[in-house]
This record gives sequence, C-alpha cells and structure tokens, in this order.
Amino acid sequence: MKITKSGEPKEWTEYKNIPGVEFSGIPELQESLLREQGYLCAYCERRIPVKDKASNEDHRIEHWHCRNLFPNEIFDYGNLLMCCPGQIVAGESHCDVKKGNQVIEWSPLKRECIDSIKYRTDGTIFSTNDKWNEDINIRLNLNHEILKRNRAETLQGVINCINSGKNKGTSWTQKAVKDQLNKWASKYKDGSNRLVYHPYCSIVTYYLEKKMSSMRSGR
Repeated sequence: MKITKSGEPKEWTEYKNIPGVEFSGIPELQESLLREQGYLCAYCERRIPVKDKASNEDHRIEHWHCRNLFPNEIFDYGNLLMCCPGQIVAGESHCDVKKGNQVIEWSPLKRECIDSIKYRTDGTIFSTNDKWNEDINIRLNLNHEILKRNRAETLQGVINCINSGKNKGTSWTQKAVKDQLNKWASKYKDGSNRLVYHPYCSIVTYYLEKKMSSMRSGR
C-alpha cells in the first residue's frame, strides 16, 4: 500500500516551531498519520491501534530516517509514519522496532518501491529489487511467520468469498473479481465512522489485479 502524505496539521506546524521543543506525538499529529494510512501499520498493514501484551503499546510514530542519524528530519512530517507495536511474539520484533536505527532504502511512500512488491499465496512478501528485499526481510522482518500466516489467511478468505458464488454462476467472473478488488483497494467507514483500509489489503489487491489481467487476456 502506497502512503500518500497529506499536508501536515497546523497544530504540528505550530508545535514544532516552539523554540527548544522536543519531539512529541501530539494527538493531532497521530490522528493525521492514522487517517492518511487508513489506520494500518505503514510496513506490515496490521490494524492500528492494537494492544500488544509484550510491550503494552498500541501504536508507534516511526521516523523513516531515524532520529540519531538524521537529526534535521526529526520534525519533518514527510519523514513520519504510524506503525503497529512491532512485536507479535515476545522477543520477535518486526516493522520499526526491528529496524531501530538502521538505514533502509525501501519506503511505503515511494511509488517505485511499492511497484517492486510481489506476494506469494503463502503470504510471503518480496521485492524484485535485491537491496529493498533485504530491507523487507532482514531490517523490517515482514516475513515473520505470523505476518505471513495473517496475509495468507486474509487472501484465502477473499478467494473463499468469490468461490461461494459458484452455485449462482457468479464465481470468478470479471464482475466478481472487480467488485472484490474495488472493496480491498478502497477505504471504508468502520464502526467508529473512520475511513479505514482492510488489514493486509495489498496481498489481496495484488492477487486480484493479476487475476483480472489474466481474465482480460484470456489466459
């Protein structure tokens, strides 16, 4: 999922221009980041906020360029992302927790990075660029077994949904695939009236786009 940055909230502009102020995730900043990401983690696409028993955190503001090495970008809104707690199993980190102060080149903000991403039906995510693939596997640990399983189960749920139209003759028609693709590629209003994306939406849209292309070409 490519994240498109909006303009920074005025409250953040005012806060960061206070002389001598230290970085703080003020509510207006957090809400702006969550909205533009559809309330999904910038890296793994888990729903946020969530409560993590190991860390007792519900979300984290990520500096894509870390604070230690890039002090001039600490307050740069374009450098800020919202992430999940970064730990599904105690001692096994992923996303920004795994990344720490490491420098990465792959970014969910860059179209070329997103376009390099592919998925396997077992939930594996990878990039066609070797350097970016190292970021995904090693520095972000996005192929943690639980993340892979969650992606695979999400995709299988959509496949099962389309298959359920078999008796009605509507399974795997272009319309059925297009309807699911539109659903998973778009934000929707949740029970709290927030505009959100479905968790792990990218593996679904990747699979359905390939399926649609194949159907159009007659393969």
